[in-house]
Amino acid sequence: MLLLLPLLAIAELVVLVQVAHHLGWLDALSLLILVSIVGGWLVKRVGLGVARRVQHQLDAGRTPHRELLDGLLVLAAGVLLFVPGFITATAGLLLLLPPVRTAIANVVAKRLQRRIERGAASFRRGFFFVRGPVIDTGGHERGPGGAPAGRQPPAGAIDTHSVSGPHDA
Repeated sequence: MLLLLPLLAIAELVVLVQVAHHLGWLDALSLLILVSIVGGWLVKRVGLGVARRVQHQLDAGRTPHRELLDGLLVLAAGVLLFVPGFITATAGLLLLLPPVRTAIANVVAKRLQRRIERGAASFRRGFFFVRGPVIDTGGHERGPGGAPAGRQPPAGAIDTHSVSGPHDA
């Protein structure tokens, strides 16, 4: 992902040169500054609306999942609008449109849900390591790595009993 930043910088420079070729350098730079100022104002306005929706959900006793994700996307829009460039400004302005934010929020929510389900599945398979004895649902004691007591943990497992950390001091 970080490898894309130099490509973005090059693309921004190419677009800036093209816009400056058609409008002139002073107009192109003025347009960039204007987009940043107007974009900042829009981010503030949309962000306050999102904050009101979060507060409304909290007042109603509900967890504001969607609203918080919406706020995160508005924050991302603000960052994109702060970075000078026409490509990032376009992306930032698009993120301020509610239908675009909703579509991206849906994609992010689905990916997050899959990650949670995968994490829960790996937890059920026993890929976790705990400190001290563990009693499974059958009443049998388990050792480190979830192996039955008295047996060695599987290869590659971390024996947390022999690893000291800041909590052991």
